[in-house]
Amino acid sequence: MSCNVINPPEKVPTYVHIDSFAFRTPPASLGTASHAISSVYVFYNNNPIGFFDLPATFPVITTSDSGVITVSPAVAVNGLYNFQSPYKYYSDDTMVLKTNPGKITNYLPTTGYLIPYTHVPWQNNFDNGIDLKNVDSGDKRQIVLDNNKADIFEGSAGRVDLNLPDTNQFIVSASHPFTIDVNGQTYLELNYKGTATFQIGLYAINSTNGDGEQFLAGGNPSPNQWKKLYVSLQTVAQQYPNGQYYILIKFLVADGQSTGYVLLDNLKVVGDQ
Repeated sequence: MSCNVINPPEKVPTYVHIDSFAFRTPPASLGTASHAISSVYVFYNNNPIGFFDLPATFPVITTSDSGVITVSPAVAVNGLYNFQSPYKYYSDDTMVLKTNPGKITNYLPTTGYLIPYTHVPWQNNFDNGIDLKNVDSGDKRQIVLDNNKADIFEGSAGRVDLNLPDTNQFIVSASHPFTIDVNGQTYLELNYKGTATFQIGLYAINSTNGDGEQFLAGGNPSPNQWKKLYVSLQTVAQQYPNGQYYILIKFLVADGQSTGYVLLDNLKVVGDQ
């Protein structure tokens, strides 16, 4: 009997299963509703349950007949799936979980951009043209519009075709600058597909520390599936604060290949201002 006092029976958890998130259609000013939510932070009555890759089934030790589940959507930052972070511009969701020991409750949480805290100071979805230009004005290669239904993600896409040996320095820049709150968080979101690789960078001008540039993350070949990338721009903004910033994209033929292409869509800077 004394052992039973020391080791009381363990409670049987109620299980919750989440496949993915539903996403609210944003206002036109915020662009596409595409997302790549890959994991979730879970709380029960404001107490942390854990961090889970999606899809996930996780146990919840309930404390009464019901309680509140809160979930925060998270994404892979800079394409690194071992670096998942809650995305501050996506809203949390909640549900009332009824205690049902040993049983699974299916839950489809809903999220979307937080309004009015989310701002898009620059975007190019290619539906109204191309807001990207060659860094080297003498370079004859260019990014072109692609309206082939077999290629595009939605609307139109931007396409770059590459051929060795003259591709290693094919870099395009946004035509218009934007500003970054150095104390906030700022990301470039984009959809991509193709057989070549690319790198995302940021060029700063007139900052407190002068001008400078840095490439931050990239996309690997994905010939059969459109993917979504979230690139954090904050490190460059901290190095070169209080400036104006231009998105840079460098295109490269994949290792072992002599040709390739990249399709881009829904480029947008998401930030606090």
